[in-house]
Amino acid sequence: MGHEMLVEVDFVEVGAATELRFKQTKFIDQEACDQHREGWEGSIECLEKVLSE
Repeated sequence: MGHEMLVEVDFVEVGAATELRFKQTKFIDQEACDQHREGWEGSIECLEKVLSE
């Protein structure tokens, strides 16, 4: 709600694979950080599942 955050996403070639490097900063507090971590982990797990099919 009006709070800006910084999200960095890099795709790095590692041999024949691609590694996703993700960093999010400028959280209001630790609780917000933990909530975002849970959300991103779930989203990345879904992405991994879709890409592996």
